[in-house]
Amino acid sequence: MGSNLPKKIFFWTLVLLFITTSVLIIFYTIGYRFNTDRGIFVYSGSVTIESNPRSANITVDGKPVARQIISSLNNSYHIDGIKPGEHLLEVSYPDFNNWSKKITINSGLSTEFWNVLLTRKEYQKTFSPIQNIDRIFLVPSKKLGAFTQNTDQGLSVGVVDLTTMEIKTVFSEPRYQYSDTNREENIEWAPQAHRLIIPASKDGVQYHLIAGVDTQELINLNDVTESKNLKKVRWDPDHKNFIYYMDSNNLYRASLDYPKEKVLIAENISSYDITRGSLYYFQLPGGVIYQRDLAGVNDPTQVTDAPPDESKNYKIVAYDERRIALWNRDNKDLYIFNRGEKDQYFRKLASNVENFQFSDDGKKLLYWNDWEIFAYFLRDWDTQPVRFENEQMDVLRFSQKISNVQWEKDYEHVLFTAGGKIKAVEMDYRGQKNITDVIQFNGEKTEAVESLPSNQLFFTDTNENGETGLSVIIFPEKTGLFQ
Repeated sequence: MGSNLPKKIFFWTLVLLFITTSVLIIFYTIGYRFNTDRGIFVYSGSVTIESNPRSANITVDGKPVARQIISSLNNSYHIDGIKPGEHLLEVSYPDFNNWSKKITINSGLSTEFWNVLLTRKEYQKTFSPIQNIDRIFLVPSKKLGAFTQNTDQGLSVGVVDLTTMEIKTVFSEPRYQYSDTNREENIEWAPQAHRLIIPASKDGVQYHLIAGVDTQELINLNDVTESKNLKKVRWDPDHKNFIYYMDSNNLYRASLDYPKEKVLIAENISSYDITRGSLYYFQLPGGVIYQRDLAGVNDPTQVTDAPPDESKNYKIVAYDERRIALWNRDNKDLYIFNRGEKDQYFRKLASNVENFQFSDDGKKLLYWNDWEIFAYFLRDWDTQPVRFENEQMDVLRFSQKISNVQWEKDYEHVLFTAGGKIKAVEMDYRGQKNITDVIQFNGEKTEAVESLPSNQLFFTDTNENGETGLSVIIFPEKTGLFQ
């Protein structure tokens, strides 16, 4: 009997090891990890990442990790079994700048990064020589752009095919100049992209001209409308060859075929905007904002009750009847009207604002001055990092003067220009914010604009021969279902 004792001890030892190992495997499988410092098992956390480009390399604390694709639609990656606490997360890809962030992992929770943007170390530029180019205006629905050229001989306006980079001149007249001081008066593409509104000055007088893209037509709106103080000319988005304009403080709608048969839309207003099939205007002297149909057939609807202050000189930008921004032209104060999901308010948002821009989904408002960029949330943002309605955040403070501020395609990054470079900054405040150089341009300044539908970034540049022109790069990287 004594001879069987060692066999029994060996057998039960194996059983005990099997049970212990099985328990450890089960614990590991369901997410528990052993903490050597505390001598206990802790429930681990995980990280979910979606990056551009998508097939990126991921390390946690310098160690490569196995990635599990958890979504075939967006190619997001899931990394589990990470011990709670602080870690260094890095995302890299050959020929791209690395992205890194110190992150905090919480027990039983997934920390998500849905907008990791990597920029190339060097972009391949396509260059089209266009002498003395000043401004670029893209047409959203087509791959076309308009550009202005101010020379000693006068003003020229050309159109560039953004696919072939071929150019043609649609307007060229001596003594005219395109004014760069009033950013409210821009070249306006017709919705059908067959005509352009061109604001220009000659001998100190402001004019608004209509030029045909494929024809030699040129209409002087000041003459055909018989308006002495023409300003703020816009296209009707739904009806071909119809325009809106202000004469003094009155708003009119007219057909270019019968321009003298104008229709009075609103009297004594400070400014107006057109969006989502409606007109919005700031009525004087009370300072109330009204909404009206594009044709001016129905009675206007009052949107706001009271003005934010006594000033009457406002620029209005509306996202819809629930979200409207007002900018005081005199002191550069920015106000927001927001009929939100939780509250309604009409209040001052910031001072010393140079410009501002709604995101396409209307949940965010970007605004900035020469040194700082801010964002304001008009609706809750449920994607990590979670933000809440009526929350403001500092996106960037920079030591060099910034310009060309605009939303990037994912609306979680902001493009801007500073120090001879086009840069991108993320809005993810967890850990350090990643600010990355996109591309360097030659010359003192550039005019940069992103074409969101085509993943292209256009900017003015100078080549090695000293020629000024229009450059384009692919940015951000194109992604799709099978990439």
